[in-house]
Amino acid sequence: YSVEQNPKHVFNLGNQSVKLKVYNKNASSEYVYSWIGFLPYINDTGLEYYSIQEAIDNAVDGDVIVINSCEFYDVYFENLIINKSITLKFDNATLIGKINNDPVVRGAHVILDNVSFGSNVIVSSDSDSSVTIINSIISDSDVSLLNGNIILLDNLFNCSFLIIDADVEVYYCNVSESEVIVSGGKSLFVNN
Repeated sequence: YSVEQNPKHVFNLGNQSVKLKVYNKNASSEYVYSWIGFLPYINDTGLEYYSIQEAIDNAVDGDVIVINSCEFYDVYFENLIINKSITLKFDNATLIGKINNDPVVRGAHVILDNVSFGSNVIVSSDSDSSVTIINSIISDSDVSLLNGNIILLDNLFNCSFLIIDADVEVYYCNVSESEVIVSGGKSLFVNN
């Protein structure tokens, strides 16, 4: 319950409901809105975090972080720094870098599963690491794969601009109405 203007409240995983009463001198109105809310959470623990990066920071090697979409929140604006071997499992959520041309992902052995990238995306890792992007849709995006070892497996590229300047292996990807530029690194394309 709050009587302050613009109150903030933290909601937990699952069903949520908000009741808003609006008063003025002559009348009052009451509004109730319900939804199912999900924040990024670590699969085995069920613990929720306010951002994907916060979940990454609290994860350990081998964890799966689930990033769901909900009625109010299906786009995450974050630049991720990953230094552990984890899986980010996206469920109808989109990842967009906060600042154009900043890396979305840097890190160890990372799997991005079922992610939708938006806007300008840079994926990079150091030479001792790898990033695997699987079962994902890359549409209407400028994607740069820079540095390190990157594997693309069973993805859809549609109306995208893809720059490859890393050691990249591409398997079973559907590429349509997209431009691919290989400017460096070793690239392997199989059954695309």
